[in-house]
Order: sequence, then structure tokens, then C-alpha cells
Amino acid sequence: MVCCLGGLWFCDFQGLFYTVLCSFGGEVLRVLALLFFFCILLVMRFSEMGIISPSRAMRLSRIHSNPVLDFYTADLATVLELPLFAAGVSAGFPSPAEDYVEIALDLNRELVKHPAATFYARVKGSSMIDAGIEDGDLLVIDKALEAKDGDIAVCFLNGEFTVKRLSVRDDGVYLVPANAEFKPIRITEENDFLVWGVVAYVIHKPR
Repeated sequence: MVCCLGGLWFCDFQGLFYTVLCSFGGEVLRVLALLFFFCILLVMRFSEMGIISPSRAMRLSRIHSNPVLDFYTADLATVLELPLFAAGVSAGFPSPAEDYVEIALDLNRELVKHPAATFYARVKGSSMIDAGIEDGDLLVIDKALEAKDGDIAVCFLNGEFTVKRLSVRDDGVYLVPANAEFKPIRITEENDFLVWGVVAYVIHKPR
């Protein structure tokens, strides 16, 4: 009933406003009035399709900090829907005919598969730079994922957190950096070691 009444009110307002403009002006005002209401209808249509919707920034709360990583939890109740190019993006020259938006993408739902087990960490340092993880990048860490050989993971080693690639070899488990200036770390029985979570996504600024 509310939606119906809102729609009728909008139609009545449209007719009244158009009548007033026509009585005081000529063709120019009539054209402007038609363009104005066409834009309103277009915005309403885009909102129904999910292309335009209210957005709020995701709020991060810092829960721990060390020399390598700053850890955050996220408020996943926020909404962040952005336009998604359904045709994909080419590394070459895009086709003008495909320059349109079809659906909306909520980055919160896209990046977070297990809300209760997902955390964020801001990277400090350059030990993983050759893996595309640079100083200041944001890691999406999923503690629900089972770590396996080759994964990039956040690990707890001897009282400190670190982010490295896991390497399972015949002589043991290694934490392998992605920078020639750092050496791999072999995990032994003497180490206080725990795979805290697997890096599911890396949010990186290209400039």
C-alpha cells in the first residue's frame, strides 16, 4: 500500500509540475521538464536493478599490532554494492559496445566467505613483495580454510606473527618469503608454531 501510494503521489506531482511549467514557459521549459522526469525514472530503474544502492564504508576495528601486521575485525553488516561489468575487462582496448553495467557486486559478501572466521591485516614490510604483497596492502585472512602446501598464510612463530608461503618438503615445513633478501625459515620441534589463517585475498593499490 505504501509503495502504491508513493507511486501515485509521484505521478500526481509529475503532472502538476509539468502543467505549471507549460503555463509559464514555452518549448524550452517543456523539454527541460521532460528531461528532468526522465532522469528521475532512470535513477529509479537503476535502483530496482541494484546498480544504484545506498553504500556505507566497511568499518575496521584494530585488535592487535606487531612489527609485521596490524590485525582488524570488520563490521560485515555494512553494505557496499558497486557496479560490476558483466562482460569482463580486457587487458587490451575495451569494446565501446560492451561498456555497460548489468549487476551490482557487494564486496563484503564477495571477499568474506566465513564471517565469524575472517580477519584483516595491514602488511608492514617487504618480505612478500615478489608475491604481489607490498607494504600497506590489506590481507583478507580466513581461519576456516585448511592450510596446504603453497598457501600464503599468517603464522604465529615464537610469539610473533608473520606472513609467508607454506612449503612442505621431505625434511619438514618451511616458511618461505617472496624476497631474495630474506631466507626461508625451517620449522622445528623447538619452535612455538601455529598456522593462524590462510590469506584468501590481497587488496593492493596499483598506484
